[in-house]
Amino acid sequence: MQTARKEILRHMMKQIPPYIYLKTLPIPEWTVKSGRHVSPGQFEYDDAPPKVMRLGDSWTTTYDHTLWLSADLTIPEDYINHKLYLELDFGGEAIVRIDGKIAGGISSRMNSGWVHRDQVFLPKDIRAGQTLHIEVEATVDSAALCDVVLAGGHEMTYSLAKARLAAVDPVVESYYFDVMMVYSALDYIKDDAVKARVFAALDDSLHLIQFDFDESEVRASFAPAAELLWERLGKIRWAPQGEVIMAGHSHIDVAWLWTIREVVRKCVRTFSSTVALLDRYPEAVFTQSQAVLYDYMK
Repeated sequence: MQTARKEILRHMMKQIPPYIYLKTLPIPEWTVKSGRHVSPGQFEYDDAPPKVMRLGDSWTTTYDHTLWLSADLTIPEDYINHKLYLELDFGGEAIVRIDGKIAGGISSRMNSGWVHRDQVFLPKDIRAGQTLHIEVEATVDSAALCDVVLAGGHEMTYSLAKARLAAVDPVVESYYFDVMMVYSALDYIKDDAVKARVFAALDDSLHLIQFDFDESEVRASFAPAAELLWERLGKIRWAPQGEVIMAGHSHIDVAWLWTIREVVRKCVRTFSSTVALLDRYPEAVFTQSQAVLYDYMK
């Protein structure tokens, strides 16, 4: 019997994310130093010696203040041959380097309504027993801080909320992205007959997930659920009125709520994340129309 309300499917999808993770390894302790960002690539470092911070500790920041957090991560043998992410959320925004090379940018949902990005790819040629040196160049989320400044404040406090190595199940991860996309598309399908069939395909697929059983049975049910979803969607007859070409894109305000020097760092965070995605998914396409940002990166 078909589910009566669309919201019920949303609640079913909320049960999927925990199954994306096969296992995680915390990185609890970080060596920390601080300073001030004075121009692209140039910093004034505080005289205080480095200190140690642990997950759950807090730090306070404002415009241009920078916190460098570093730690070593040794890759366990049982994590090899899995899809791996480095997941970090220390508040604000940050550039992540692995063994001295920029790996991507992250941003936090703490004190911010902006998009949350906490995953960075690890090197493709990673080996069991290999030790990686991780450095996080963290700073404030300037957009959120602007609201604080306008209200009379001048700083924000964040916490070291998450730092871990994560091994994920690519079948579950892919299925979750697929059903979220199909669910979102329901709001934009104007043909009621097509919408009904898309809804039915999603509904029947989600009901194949064996949420009421043990973990092994739940995991085993994702592949047939994904197969059913795409088989049913592929059988829907529809008359296209045009072709839609979709591409990734970023727009970065050059003169808005942050300084020009922070725009350069924001470009680093955005473009390094994008390049990492393009390396992993060569079929992806990205567009960036602001020529001045290319000049900043050069």
